[in-house]
Amino acid sequence: MTEIITSVLFVLAVVVFVIVLPLWWLDRLRRARRVKDDEQKARFEHRQLHPDYAAFTSHYGCEPPSVLRKLYEDRETVLDGQFEIRLPSSRHAWSVAWFEPMEDGSWVDVDGFYSFANDGCGNLYLVRPQDADPEVFFLDHETGKREALGVRLSEFLVAKRIR
Repeated sequence: MTEIITSVLFVLAVVVFVIVLPLWWLDRLRRARRVKDDEQKARFEHRQLHPDYAAFTSHYGCEPPSVLRKLYEDRETVLDGQFEIRLPSSRHAWSVAWFEPMEDGSWVDVDGFYSFANDGCGNLYLVRPQDADPEVFFLDHETGKREALGVRLSEFLVAKRIR
C-alpha cells in the first residue's frame, strides 16, 4: 500500500514539475510579452500622432507639404497599417505596414527625400519635401533602387486599401 501511494505521489510530482510548472511559466512569459508589445505599440502610436514639424523644417529647410501635414493630422489614416494599395499607374500591389513617425532623428534621409511609410521589410516610401504635392517613390533597401510610383502623395493616401 505504501508503495502505491509513493508511486502515485512520484507520478504527480513528475506531472507537476514536467508539465504544469513549465506551462505556467510559459503563460507568464506570454502575458509579459503581450504587455510589453502593447506598451511598445502605444509608444510608437504616440510618436506617429505627435509629428515634429519644427524638426522637419529645420532638417529639410522647408515646411512640410500640406498633404503630408494632413496625413499626420488624420489619426485614423496615420495609425492605419498592414494593407496594400493598387495604383492605376501600376499592376503591382504596394504594401504599407505603417506610416513613419515624423520626429527628429527617426527618419532616414535619402538624398533629401523624406520617408513617410514603410512596407515592413525595410523598404521605404519617399517624397521630395519641397514639392506641394510630392510624387511618391519606392526605395528598395536591398538594391538601393528608387522607383517612381507615378502618383502624387494626395492620390497615394486616398487610394483604395486592400486587407
